[in-house]
Order: sequence, then structure tokens, then C-alpha cells
Amino acid sequence: GDEFAILLPRTGVAEARHVAAGLCEAIRGVRLEHRGRTVSTTASIGVARLAGGDPRQLMIDADLAMYAAKGAGRDTVRAQLPAAA
Repeated sequence: GDEFAILLPRTGVAEARHVAAGLCEAIRGVRLEHRGRTVSTTASIGVARLAGGDPRQLMIDADLAMYAAKGAGRDTVRAQLPAAA
């Protein structure tokens, strides 16, 4: 597939969103030639925070955030934060 994860230890949500926005910008700037046509790419990035030490829930939250970014028109960042206990 075309999904991957980046772990940012000791990073707050605001900083993670900033990193993700920079990745979106960098990816947006890539142009590829394919069969005589210029192809560009974008990224929809979901940011999630590990809470309670459950890596499965982290991936679920990141996936939900990524789909929210796609639903918002793609080429953007959305965060899915765990509910307060």
C-alpha cells in the first residue's frame, strides 16, 4: 500500500502537525515524468498521540485522522487525539 508511519518520540501534537505539514509541502513539490506526462503527488497525513501505551489504538487513531485528511480534500493534515480519561 501507500501508507507508512513516522514515530516522533517526545514530540507534542503541535510539533507533530508542523512536521506533517512540512512533509505535505515537500511531497507536493515533487514532479515526476511518466510516459511524457508530468505527474505530481500529494499526501494526506493523520497525526495521533500514543495514550495508555496501546500501539494498536495509536494506529487506529492515525488511520482515522488520515481518512479525515482525505475527506477534507486531501493534501492536508488532521489529528485524532484520544479522549480524555
